Amino acid sequence: TEQSEFKGRHGHYTNLIYRLHFSRVPFRAWPFSLTYGRNVGLFIIVTLNEAKQPVLLTTVHSCGCYLAFIPTDHLIESAYPANWPQQQTVFGERLPGRLALKSDPGKRILIDIKDGSHRIHGISVINDANLPSDRSIHALRLAPISALRSLPLGEKTTSMFEQSGPRKGYVKGSYKPFEGLLMGWWALDALVGVDKDYGDPAKTGTIFYTSLKPWNRQASNMWPFTDFLEFWGWSL
Repeated sequence: TEQSEFKGRHGHYTNLIYRLHFSRVPFRAWPFSLTYGRNVGLFIIVTLNEAKQPVLLTTVHSCGCYLAFIPTDHLIESAYPANWPQQQTVFGERLPGRLALKSDPGKRILIDIKDGSHRIHGISVINDANLPSDRSIHALRLAPISALRSLPLGEKTTSMFEQSGPRKGYVKGSYKPFEGLLMGWWALDALVGVDKDYGDPAKTGTIFYTSLKPWNRQASNMWPFTDFLEFWGWSL
């Protein structure tokens, strides 16, 4: 987890950043999974306004792919992109266009992650009392994202990310062979789909771009969050 702040057009905001990692996306001939690979991850970012109300949920894989925005009814209407839908389809997954939280301050955001592909395929709001009985709750131990840069390895520590060479800033051992083969040539990036660090490119060595169009690489970088939102049409 990590917390950051940014200034938008309508005030100051706080991002609650959650990073999850999985050992792999398994190979499947049917349905074919383009995201097959190893050492993959997912970001879930909750943006709070000055009243500490969640106004926007941003989800994206830690390679920068499958970006989705889900606003809540705490977000002012002028912040929305034009013609924002009530329902949306994000690369084949049907997600809500907005979440209703105002009616019950005790509601939580429930995120369903698809088995195998780790795609976000369901987002809803739920009260603790209405949690389905077939679900058991396990509290996860939260750790700072900075700890990924000093993981214990024997008597020493090591970073989860490469520190030098052409893969600097990328997750060690991460690879997505199908994405690289099918998209790398037109995205002009041989490492497209490979999971990476998230931060200032001058320090990480890589750009966390969220648009595959090469000319949008800098503009779609998620690190300067205000600019990133404006690139995708949001005016927070």
